[in-house]
Amino acid sequence: MSEAPPVHVPIPKPEPVPDPVSEPEGSKAPAAPVPSVSPVPPAAPVSGFSLKDALKAEVPSQQKEVEVLEDQPDEPNEAVGQKLEAACRALEKQLAEMKRSRLALAFAHTSVERNCIRLAVPNENLKKEVEHYMLDLKKQLVVLSGIRCPIEFDIRVEADTSAAKPVSPEDRLKFLAAQNEHLAAFKKALDLEF
Repeated sequence: MSEAPPVHVPIPKPEPVPDPVSEPEGSKAPAAPVPSVSPVPPAAPVSGFSLKDALKAEVPSQQKEVEVLEDQPDEPNEAVGQKLEAACRALEKQLAEMKRSRLALAFAHTSVERNCIRLAVPNENLKKEVEHYMLDLKKQLVVLSGIRCPIEFDIRVEADTSAAKPVSPEDRLKFLAAQNEHLAAFKKALDLEF
């Protein structure tokens, strides 16, 4: 096996590519002047007001003190408490109409002192539900009352322990005897022991 001698292929030299912008040499048209690039001044803002200029300008001392009486919050006082009390009653009705009876139950036992609403709820689950919807409830109370001060909530769990107390048979017999006077005679006639 013999090796083949290397083959030499001549590589042509690259030809210059004509410039697509330049015209053929036979037709010489006058060249258009190339505009010189000069710094363009910044265009005026469309609104006529520039933030950059506003930040540079000094504000007169008269404009620094802006009084907006409409947006100042109300002072928490008894009038605010009365408005909140009425708003709580209205909210309770709205929640009942919306079939949100659990939240309506939370607003059934409220007391209002100035801007603080005290809720007494029967269990921890209802307390968590009220806390979950707290922002929405505050917004609705502001709409219903028309006050402009922060509303605070104090939620207490007051479990009803009277129903959890066991009833003895003697207490049950006394209660039934009070309801029906013939029960004592019936007990003697049948010789029953409780």
